Amino acid sequence: MSLSTRNKYQNGLTLVELMIAMVISLVLVGGVTQTYISTKQTYRLTEAQSRIQENGRFALYLLTRDIRMADFWGCLTTPPKSADNHLAVTTGIYDFTDGLAATNDAGLNDSDTITLKGVSNNGVHLTQVVSNATDVQTVSDNSGLGVGVVVLLSNCLQGEIFQIDSTGSTGAVTLDNTYGLDASIYKPEARIYSIGPGASGEPALLLNGVELVEGVENMQILYGEDTDGDLTPNYYVDAATVTDMEQVVSVKVSLLLRSMENNVTSSNLVVTYNNGTSIIANRRLGRVFSATINIRNRMQ
Repeated sequence: MSLSTRNKYQNGLTLVELMIAMVISLVLVGGVTQTYISTKQTYRLTEAQSRIQENGRFALYLLTRDIRMADFWGCLTTPPKSADNHLAVTTGIYDFTDGLAATNDAGLNDSDTITLKGVSNNGVHLTQVVSNATDVQTVSDNSGLGVGVVVLLSNCLQGEIFQIDSTGSTGAVTLDNTYGLDASIYKPEARIYSIGPGASGEPALLLNGVELVEGVENMQILYGEDTDGDLTPNYYVDAATVTDMEQVVSVKVSLLLRSMENNVTSSNLVVTYNNGTSIIANRRLGRVFSATINIRNRMQ
């Protein structure tokens, strides 16, 4: 008589073993998920930092370039206050009697606005003597000056501002002076920097109403006045406190930038800005960029 033997091999998993396997799987999945979320958040933070850094540097570059060249009138050492202005409108951006104008807390989020005036080129020399009855001719046809362009004609002693209304034929403007071959034609411009809504609806740095840099929430500007003529600012004040804009030789610009995405930081940041603190809402990243810029044409 033979005894039956039990099968020594297991045919499945017990409930306990199955539960242990499920717990281990959940731990592994949770770890992978947490790693993914952490990595993604780190990437978003790094991306926001890089974008703010890039935008801040670019905004300061643009402002620095144009502020340095403010009040540049070619060979004229001062704004063309005595120049004959033949324009139909001689106010606002067409008022070239001063190279610098500003308003305080007039923009979005109580931001400041600065207007920089001057000529944007080195001048195009005349090819013939010009009197009050002749056409104004430039060196070449590729001078970049065409119909509708406002120009300043100057021989460094006197000047006239008018708008080109035709090419190749006599225009409607009658000049008041005679200009020799030493005279040049310049292109005067007004560049207005302000803060306003950009294309996305977020605050942006604007130039003449056109978006330049996104994510610029605020701009504060102080003006350094030279009251004793030593080409060094005696103090810095805001636009409302400036005594004489013609005495401003230096400008301090401070920009507050924020990330375009929400929930980048763990909590709302508080940054030191404009002699106080500013809260960056919606857990966005924020940073302040500042620069002190000398107006070259007033430091001579």
